[in-house]
Amino acid sequence: MIIRSETSGDVAAIRIVEEVAFGRADEARLIDDLRDAGDSVFSLVAVDGDTVVGHVLFSRMKAPFPALALAPVAVQPEYRRTGIGSRLIQTGLRQLRRQGAAGCVVLGEPDYYQRFGFRHDPTMVLRGVPPEYFMVLPFQPRSGKDAQREVTYHSSFYALD
Repeated sequence: MIIRSETSGDVAAIRIVEEVAFGRADEARLIDDLRDAGDSVFSLVAVDGDTVVGHVLFSRMKAPFPALALAPVAVQPEYRRTGIGSRLIQTGLRQLRRQGAAGCVVLGEPDYYQRFGFRHDPTMVLRGVPPEYFMVLPFQPRSGKDAQREVTYHSSFYALD
């Protein structure tokens, strides 16, 4: 199993992984929209032999500090619970740090994402989302007031259920 950057030849396989993992096409469309808008910063795939079995995307968003959004992350059902999702996320977070990002945000299950250091930050708000499901992983100390600051994802994120 290897983790590597996506190539143009992986696009169709990524679409399949996303659709099978989520049981719908919404996340695959989100990835297409982010690519089309130029908001996809980088994408990693997990490959077993010649088959793409996992995927994670990091994209631009509006936040009070330079951060990227982690989402979606998907793994083929038969490869779940083997550590592939964790390896994709950890590899992506290391790459973000090397690129000098100030942090990363995620909307997801707290018990899962807290393993990677993500925490709820009461100063960060994603409108319409229960606060415990919106988490931040800062890589650098942040400056500024502690007043609540709103984060905005690309509009395609808001079309997801």
